[in-house]
Amino acid sequence: MTNTFKQRIIDALKEQRRNFGGSNAQYAVSLDINPAQLSRMLKGEIEGVISPQKLEHVAQVLGVTDSKWKAARTQVLAYIHAQLEACQQNGLCAILVDRAGIGKTFAAQLYKRTHQNVIYIDCSQAKTKRRLMKAIARQLGIDTAKTYDKLYEAVTYALSTAFDHPIVILDEMGDLKREAILEVKALWNATQYRCAWYAIGADGLQNRIDSSIKNNVVGFVELFSRFGATYNHVAPQDDASAFDYLSRDCMAIIRLNAPEMVSSAAGIIKKVEASPRGVYNHLRVA
Repeated sequence: MTNTFKQRIIDALKEQRRNFGGSNAQYAVSLDINPAQLSRMLKGEIEGVISPQKLEHVAQVLGVTDSKWKAARTQVLAYIHAQLEACQQNGLCAILVDRAGIGKTFAAQLYKRTHQNVIYIDCSQAKTKRRLMKAIARQLGIDTAKTYDKLYEAVTYALSTAFDHPIVILDEMGDLKREAILEVKALWNATQYRCAWYAIGADGLQNRIDSSIKNNVVGFVELFSRFGATYNHVAPQDDASAFDYLSRDCMAIIRLNAPEMVSSAAGIIKKVEASPRGVYNHLRVA
């Protein structure tokens, strides 16, 4: 790990500390380090403060990589950030359902890194009720070595009272087990209008909700109602219009990250079927 990369970790640590509404002790918990280590790192110290493995973990949590990739202000990113800001400011909820590979996750993760009091959960890594609660608690700086009931109380208190206008982003929400989805409904009830919730998924999430409502699965009608009873989409629904729309995003990404390839951009975009993720993968190996 180069000194330049280590300095980027320190810079991100300081920047994201300003976006964390809790105490230094809570911020340390969210990074899985102790407060003394955090204090030294906030002063610019890094050598010998934590192990190389732990430093890699902190870099991952902070979203620091060795990539020189720049975030283009795509239509998808602008739409998602506008929705997230509106939800967070007003304590509202929404569901975004759209095709895969358009940059939904990237936009959500960037929002977390650049805004205050944002909890981002990759639900594919927290499918059960307990894992979901622990993931939320960790990002709030809450010690997860508690009974489930105590953890639930601590999380709902933090989201309702301790943090100013928090928002919980549930990416890949369709991966949650049924018990975890019902717990999201309970969390919404406990934090109503004091915490915003934003669900993200592809077609599978919409199909699961619709199917569950059709089959009278307990809790899904209420959950859908709490999340606005509508599915938001970024890209047009028909393939031809979506290709044109996403092609503009792909071009913006290429112009910013590989301007020398603009002349061949049309071919690249056609090859990856106007997928921003496809453009990212193509440029990484180009």
